[in-house]
Amino acid sequence: MLDLKNPRIRKLLILSPLLIGVLALVLTITTGGGPEQAPPKEAVTKVRVIETPLVTLIPRVLGYGNVKPGAVFEAVAEVSGQVIEIHRQLKKGAILGAGEVLARIDPTQYELAIAEIEASIRSVKAQLAEINVKEENTKASIKIDARSLALNQKALERKSKLLKKKTVSQAAVDLEERNVLARRQAVQSLKNALNLIPTERQALEAQLTLNQAQLAAAQLDLSRTTITTPFDSRIAEVNVERTQYASQGKVLAVADSIDVSEVAAQAPLDKLINLIPRGGKVPLTSRGSWTSSPSCCP
Repeated sequence: MLDLKNPRIRKLLILSPLLIGVLALVLTITTGGGPEQAPPKEAVTKVRVIETPLVTLIPRVLGYGNVKPGAVFEAVAEVSGQVIEIHRQLKKGAILGAGEVLARIDPTQYELAIAEIEASIRSVKAQLAEINVKEENTKASIKIDARSLALNQKALERKSKLLKKKTVSQAAVDLEERNVLARRQAVQSLKNALNLIPTERQALEAQLTLNQAQLAAAQLDLSRTTITTPFDSRIAEVNVERTQYASQGKVLAVADSIDVSEVAAQAPLDKLINLIPRGGKVPLTSRGSWTSSPSCCP
């Protein structure tokens, strides 16, 4: 029986379990593969999400500049004359539609010029018709006189034979010869006249062409006595009154188009550069009106 009061025995009882544990640990390390390790797990954090729909984003940039009309019409008097009519609303700021008459210049002198030229054209055409008839008549006369010349030549030959026989006098032969020469001269004159007819016709045709060109110019001048608006516009300037004489080249009124306006707007480059693709174009809007802007970036 062990004496528990003996110090040596007490130390042995305390150290024995420790030695056994150390020995077991050494055996485990030398013979085993180590402690089993659990695989790592991903840390999960709970969050709240909201599903958003896909929407079209319209990028905008704000710029300021001066507004100019897309087109400006200057009502210039292309012909001179007294202004006999102006639009009843021809005042600065008035809105007029396309094709409305702004002013009308007295057309009397241009109508008279047209009437005079038309009369000249009719006269030239009558001369052309006359020369055609003259040509036909001359040809017919040449045939007749040529036939008469042939008969006179036969008569001259016959009388020349009779003169040798002393049955006719020399005076009779001389008379017949003069008849032949006169008839031959008549035929030649007709041929000369016939040869001049083509030249006369060319001169008349040239005159007709000139008159027709003058008529076209006069009709154009007549059309220019009426000045109309080419598009829907706002009157910006008025320089004419009724009964006033308008000289050629005078600006009677100025009208600005109202369908399109141009604005040279300035915007910060750091904001504008993000809106325009390199070398591309983007639509710009100004309160509902759309225009196409050129690329502004290299």
